[in-house]
Amino acid sequence: MALFQNLFSGKKGISSTTIKIIAVVTMLIDHIGAILITYYDNKIVNFILRLIGRIAFPLFAFCLAEGFAHTSSRKKYAIRLLVAAIISEPAYNLAFAQMNIDFLKQQNVLFTFFIAFCVLWVIENIKNKDGLKFKKPLIVLTAITGMLLSELIRAEYGCMGIVLVLVFYLLREKKLKLFIISSLTYFFGYVLNLYIYEIYQFWYAYKSYMYSYELKKDLITHEPQFKFNLESIIDQMGFVSGELWTYAVKSLLLGAIVAPAIIMIYNGKKGKAFPKLAFYIFYPAHLLLLWNLMQLIKYVNWIY
Repeated sequence: MALFQNLFSGKKGISSTTIKIIAVVTMLIDHIGAILITYYDNKIVNFILRLIGRIAFPLFAFCLAEGFAHTSSRKKYAIRLLVAAIISEPAYNLAFAQMNIDFLKQQNVLFTFFIAFCVLWVIENIKNKDGLKFKKPLIVLTAITGMLLSELIRAEYGCMGIVLVLVFYLLREKKLKLFIISSLTYFFGYVLNLYIYEIYQFWYAYKSYMYSYELKKDLITHEPQFKFNLESIIDQMGFVSGELWTYAVKSLLLGAIVAPAIIMIYNGKKGKAFPKLAFYIFYPAHLLLLWNLMQLIKYVNWIY
C-alpha cells in the first residue's frame, strides 16, 4: 500500500526518459509486426506484436506534452518536429505503402505531433494574453482546428492524437483524472479514427470507380451504380461497425489501460539524458531498415 502511495504521488517511479524508451521499444515491436510479419501472413504473431505496439502512441503523446511544458525553446522544438516529419515521410511511405507513395492518403505520426505541439502553443498564448476576450471559445476553436487539420492531411492517429496530447497536457498534475480520461480518449478516439478511415477508404473506392466509369461511359448505358452520399456512407458504416468494435476490444484495451498505467508512475523527472535528436533519427532509420529487410526477404524467397 505504501509503495502504491509513493508511486501515485511521484516520490518513486520512472522518469520521462524511461517512458520514452518504453515507447520506442513498443513502437519497434509494432512496426516489426506491421511490416515484416504481415508479409509472412502470420496472423497470430502479427496480432501479438501489434497488440503490444498499441502501448506506444499514448506514451509518445505524453512525452510530447511534457516536452512542451519543459522545453527551453518551443520554436526549436516545433522546427525539429516539422523537419523530422518531412524527412521521415518517404521512409514511412516505403515501409507502409509498399512503394505506393500518396501524399494525400496518410502522413506519418510526426505530423500529428507537430500539429498537436502548435495547438498547445497557440492555446498557451491565448491563456496568457491579458485582456483578450472569449478565451475559452478561442481555445476550443484552436483545438478543433488542429483536429480538422490532422484529418485533412490524414496524419496518423488523426484527431484522436491531438485530443490525447491535450488531455495529457491539461491533466498532467491530476493523475487519477489523467488515467481515466486518457484511457477513454485513446480507446474511443481510436474507434472514431477507424470509422473516419473507413469513410476515406470508401471515398477512395468511389473515386476509383468513377474514374473507371468515365473511361467506359461511352460503351455502357447504365448510370453509375456506386454512390457516395450520406445514405451510402451510413450503410457502409453499419456494414463494418461490428468488425471495427471487435478489433477495438481485442486490440486496443491493452494499450488503453497499460499506457496510462505506466504514465501514472511517472515521477516528474527527466532522468538520464536522452539525446534530443535520437528519436528523430531512429524513427525514419528503423522504417528504412525494416523495409530493406522485407525487400531482402522477398529477394531470397524469389531465388529459392
